[in-house]
Amino acid sequence: MARLPQLADYARQHGLRLISIADLIRYRLDTERFVRRLAEARLPSSFGSFRAIGFRNELDGSEHIAIVKGQPETASGPVLVRVHSECLTGDAFGSLRCDCRPQLEAALRMIEAAGEGLVIYLRQEGRGIGLINKLRAYSLQDGGLDTVEANERLGFGADLRNYGIGAQILSDLGVQRLRLITNNPRKIAGLGGYGLQVEDRVPLVIEAGEYNAGYLQTKQDKLGHLLDAPRGPSVVLAWRGSEAQRTELWQSLQQWAQQLQLGIQLEEHPRLLALLDQPELAVLLGPLTGSMEAKGVNGAIDAAGDLPLERLGEGLQTLARWPGTQAVSLLLAPDAQRSAHPSVTLEAELRPLVELRQDHPRLRLQPGSLLRWS
Repeated sequence: MARLPQLADYARQHGLRLISIADLIRYRLDTERFVRRLAEARLPSSFGSFRAIGFRNELDGSEHIAIVKGQPETASGPVLVRVHSECLTGDAFGSLRCDCRPQLEAALRMIEAAGEGLVIYLRQEGRGIGLINKLRAYSLQDGGLDTVEANERLGFGADLRNYGIGAQILSDLGVQRLRLITNNPRKIAGLGGYGLQVEDRVPLVIEAGEYNAGYLQTKQDKLGHLLDAPRGPSVVLAWRGSEAQRTELWQSLQQWAQQLQLGIQLEEHPRLLALLDQPELAVLLGPLTGSMEAKGVNGAIDAAGDLPLERLGEGLQTLARWPGTQAVSLLLAPDAQRSAHPSVTLEAELRPLVELRQDHPRLRLQPGSLLRWS
């Protein structure tokens, strides 16, 4: 059988077009409906009363299920959704090596409390490598490898899950706008690639235990999961101006935050920086999290965990008065995690910079507000 290099030579020799199998799969996921709804039944559970809707993938015969609360297809706003990949050892047998079962149960409780939403349960065991290979990976982890290293030793990528099936199930159920329950930014991108609007990311943080602490640390360090527990509102301040002034301004803001006993760190998430119009400097203010402490941020928050919003005018004026200032922005988020993944529908309210230069501007903000002065 000819391999890719030989096929590439053959295509060049005869002037033929060449695509990969991965390209073909991606095209079919984008253009063909291969997931069929086949069954529906009531599902009373210890978490609440749901509807269970069964789907079959006609390409490989795999079966998946949607656990639905209410009538999400008629919702006027984004729907609370959890896309959960099967974990037999955790979900069914209560394995303590992962956080899968606590996440699934927590998501069902959240949806029941909201009165509307759904869990898409995808049959892609072990982040896509299958049950037997997952057990082999466990054995390698017992020998000292982490979960990513074990997958790679077995010849797999770190995460082989595909969210095209989940996207088609959501489409069949009439859900296009999501409040996605996840700690995994890649899942947001994975679903967004199929035309779904992930308008908010709802954190789902599970406390680490004796057997899964290393696993959770690897998810955070190597897979980019956001696992710091939310601790109240956070603020992003952004500044556009002369690059030459950036370092001195950053030092000034650090001193100001320390006086207020606030945590401060540089904000570097690409999606947020794009929303803020690519500022020369962006900083995250809020209660200290583990990531802030790890980066050596000084300061503390009061016992109530409150962010002194009435003092934000001082920080904004520091930015506005700095030499070479062109524009400043302020984003208020419910917590530090969601500041990095604001709603796709968030629009900036523009105001003249002269307003900001007045003494102590009055700030009347709700979580999710974005103000920009220029």
